[in-house]
Amino acid sequence: MHIWRVLIVIACSLASVVAVHAGELQIVRAGDALANLEQRAKAGTDGSEIKNKIRMLRNLIDVNRRIRNAANVSPSLQLLLSPDYNAYTDGNDVFITIGILEATADDADALGALLGHEYAHILGGHKAQKMNALKSLETKIRKDIGRGYVSPDQKTQIVQWATTQLMSYSRAHEDEADDVGISIAAKAGFDPRGFQRLAATMLELNKGNALTHLADSHPGWLDRHLKTGTRISDEEYLQRVDAYVQTGNAPALKRTVDEWLRQLPDSGKAWYHKAEIQRQMRSMKSVASFENAFLADSPPINTSEQRFRDAWAYMCTGLFREGFRWESLWCIKRLKEDEYALRYAQETGQNNFIVAGDEPQTLRIKFETTPGGGKLLRYDGGTPEVKPTPAWRGVRYQAR
Repeated sequence: MHIWRVLIVIACSLASVVAVHAGELQIVRAGDALANLEQRAKAGTDGSEIKNKIRMLRNLIDVNRRIRNAANVSPSLQLLLSPDYNAYTDGNDVFITIGILEATADDADALGALLGHEYAHILGGHKAQKMNALKSLETKIRKDIGRGYVSPDQKTQIVQWATTQLMSYSRAHEDEADDVGISIAAKAGFDPRGFQRLAATMLELNKGNALTHLADSHPGWLDRHLKTGTRISDEEYLQRVDAYVQTGNAPALKRTVDEWLRQLPDSGKAWYHKAEIQRQMRSMKSVASFENAFLADSPPINTSEQRFRDAWAYMCTGLFREGFRWESLWCIKRLKEDEYALRYAQETGQNNFIVAGDEPQTLRIKFETTPGGGKLLRYDGGTPEVKPTPAWRGVRYQAR
């Protein structure tokens, strides 16, 4: 670490590049660090040590370029002069420590998995979602205290409960970023097994963080390592299926999806492709298959992707046509964009829906009947008084 600090800080100072101080850490753009170390190397000083650091940075920047192109977002890559084994994103930039760079320097696939994970956080908008969840919890706690629902001596318990809720929310984001990150890395041409080696490396380096605990913001590395076999198999099937979709090889597509479901019956992506095949055949079985896709969690699908959101909307209207109207409503309220609510109104109510409420962006929907017999799709309502039909397993959407 001393060599890194000396080489980069001196090099940046010679080139008039500022190394930003963040507390005790120093942060520098990875590209600036590389350019200035190369300039220092030309002067003939520092020998093999600086050449090794240049090799690591070139590898990092090349891997980042491939991940950036695959993810189609362009955050700045920042280098933290810290021996810790860590990488993270603030929603705009990606930060990687010297410690984790050195630990993965000789394994481009593992480094690709690491950066793919951080890019997945950016694509998923996890930073903003976490902040919104925090604000919502703060608002709820303040209201409950103000209304007298919570006594002063219960405040500590409420804060502990809120912390547990946020940590659970954060772990869900980490699981999603693991899944999506593997896909990003594979799309960039890296071996999906790189994530497995990354998890094994991190497990060795962070032996105290092996298991997942209730108050943890991240899943333990042992738990993540145990899940990688399923995630990698899922990704390999996905690559085969995507190739058949692109070439229009319908028989091979169907055979592979059926094999995929036999091997990984709880794969959300496998059920999604099964549902798409059924939808192309105009089979109403596609609605149940889409339900399986969205409820599956081994591995789950990333519902932030446009194609999956469109499929979700299709499933909601399909439930309505099958007579599961309340379940259909619970389904559509999960989509926050107004365009989906309006399309749902047109496809299920033949434009007999009335949109009401002061805050349509929240999409808190209630299904009612007007005195004249029309359907009322309200944005300002709460839970429908009529309970969803128990026959539909998707009633669990309420708890998700």
